[in-house]
Amino acid sequence: MNRSPTVRADQASSGPEWVNVLVEIEQPSPAALTRSHRGERYRRLRENADQQRRQLETWIAYAGLGDAVRSVGEATAFNLLFVQCTPEAAAALTHAPGVVGVMPAENLAIELLSRAYA
Repeated sequence: MNRSPTVRADQASSGPEWVNVLVEIEQPSPAALTRSHRGERYRRLRENADQQRRQLETWIAYAGLGDAVRSVGEATAFNLLFVQCTPEAAAALTHAPGVVGVMPAENLAIELLSRAYA
């Protein structure tokens, strides 16, 4: 007996599953920042993050992931970008140039809390 699966109307129109991830991006080497004063270091880190964000957005389009990535957050000087995407896109982001790592955003809170109470 060959039966097709039953799909409810609300399931069929729900669209893709979205997840929130943190994308850690490359930053300048500590040696490149050591001779800079605090304001200059911050400026250079922020410029680097802006450049890495633009590079990631270009790579997302080139890789054909535009429909699988809902948003890429604003760049900060902390070498992290918040991205809302499908789980498949999150896995693909690990191969993007300039990306150091990708983790579920929920894991960051758990990791910070475990460090605070360690």
